[in-house]
Formats: sequence, C-alpha cells, structure tokens
Amino acid sequence: MKLSSRQLAHLAAIGELGSFSNAAESLGLSQPALTKSIQLLEARVGAPLVRRTGRGAELTSLGLTLAVHGSSILASERRASADVDDWRETRRGRLFVGAPPAVSAYLMSPIISHFLATRPDVYLKLLVSPLDTLSFKLASNVVDLYVGGILMGDHPAGVTAHPLYDDELTIFVREGHPLLGRPNISVQALAKHSWVVLPPDKFFRRMSDGALFGAGMSNIKIALETDSFDVQLNVVRETDMLCMLPRKMLRRPLGLVDFQRAASLITGRGFTVGLFHKSENETSSLASAFISDVKLLLPSIVGSKPKCD
Repeated sequence: MKLSSRQLAHLAAIGELGSFSNAAESLGLSQPALTKSIQLLEARVGAPLVRRTGRGAELTSLGLTLAVHGSSILASERRASADVDDWRETRRGRLFVGAPPAVSAYLMSPIISHFLATRPDVYLKLLVSPLDTLSFKLASNVVDLYVGGILMGDHPAGVTAHPLYDDELTIFVREGHPLLGRPNISVQALAKHSWVVLPPDKFFRRMSDGALFGAGMSNIKIALETDSFDVQLNVVRETDMLCMLPRKMLRRPLGLVDFQRAASLITGRGFTVGLFHKSENETSSLASAFISDVKLLLPSIVGSKPKCD
C-alpha cells in the first residue's frame, strides 16, 4: 500500500499541535482542506487515525504509528526550508573564488577573513591559478568569480567585470641603492643594472616588457627569473638588482624603496584590478555577498578610492 507523504505530514502536524485549526495554520492550509486530506488518508488505510476531542484532536494508536513517518517528512521539509533561507541570507553554502598568485598572496586574506567571520558555516575555496586560465575556469563553473589584474576591456563575452582600483608597475630597489643618490636617472642607467623578473608567460612580465621596450630598454640584463614575488623582493632587498612590480598591491615592502622617479621614465605601466563573474542571473547570493565585500574592502586595503562600475 502506497501512502501519500503529504497526508502523512498533515497527520503528524495534527498530532504535534493538538488541533486541526493549529495544524492548518502551521501548514498554510484551510481547515476544510486539512480535514479532507485526513479523510482521504483514513479511507486509504481503512481505519480512523484522528479523534476529535473537546480540547482539539488526538491521534489513534495507528495514527501515532503513522505520524512518526510524517514527522520525519515534516522535519525534512523544515530543514530544506532552512537551507534555502540560509542560502538566501548567505549563511551557508560553498563558494569557489579564483585569483592569480600575486592577488591571492597580497590582497585576498583580509577579504576572506572578513567574509568568513560572519559566516562560520560557509565553505570557501580559493583557487590560485594563472590569470590566463581563470576566464576558462569561470566559464566552465570551476570558480564562481575571480579577482585579478587585467585590461578591463579584455575579458570574455558573457563575463561581467567590476573595476576595483587602478594600479601601476613601479621599480623597486633596496634602501640605500646607489641609483637613489643620483640626481638624474636615465633609461640607459636602468638598463645597465641587473634585473629580477617574472617568467615571460606572466601578466605582469608581459606588461613590464612592453613598458621597458617602449622606453627603449629592449635588452635589460636579466639576472634572475622567478614566478615568486617574495623571492623577487628578497633578492632585490639584499642586492643592487631591480625589479618592476605592482605598487599598490605590494603596499611598500619593508626594506625597499618605490623608485617612482625612475619608473616615471617608463610609460604604459598602468593596469586595473577587477572582479569578474558571470551574468547576474547566474550568480548565487553567496557569490553576490562576496562581491560586495570585495568591492567594499579592496580599495581601502590598497589605499585607493573605489572605482565606479
């Protein structure tokens, strides 16, 4: 015999609340509709399940047995409703965020900490991946959104871009570097020094190569190539080598000087850090909440005014 889960849930509500009127209100039904539902269930099983009393209603022995199953159904429905409410209110769920190594290392920690502080039941995964691959990962739903430095017009169709702040590549040298004491700096003087650079396939390396080439420095002396910002900064901190890295993203590394006087000789160093996600109707409430946190916090982290969308 197959019984209606809906009718079993109605029976359990009557047993739990002690009357047809209270149960009908809890279930969002009219009292006649609830009465009809129980009558159909009783006809199906061939026995009375509810007795009306002067104080309301009580379940028969068989009614109590069947109400156990109905209670499980009610509990499952309530949990499902709570899960939906949590999802809408961004209290629970899973979120996958992508960012290239530099953004992950220097910008994302305070944002993620702030986001999770009020959402202890959210699971967040930060996927650290090269910028060139993140558009594909977004399109194929590997990530829900990503944050990275890019030319704002250079993103795939169907992807929404939010500019966050403008940054620029600058030249970093150690404190006390010989070039700092020279009143006049030329691109030729910069080219004679050894440089620490990123690999050619990296976004910031391509930018710096284009800027240096445009300034007439097509053959700088590369002493070290590494994809680690930290290694670059540590080597420059301990030697007379130069590197060209994002100024605001690094926020004045200890022991290094932002050598803007030299960097000003080189044009084409600017870029925008943006947030990217698919269309609004494909963005979950949880992702939207993270987007709001990023747009609110990131400009203040780097000391910039927020950009307008």
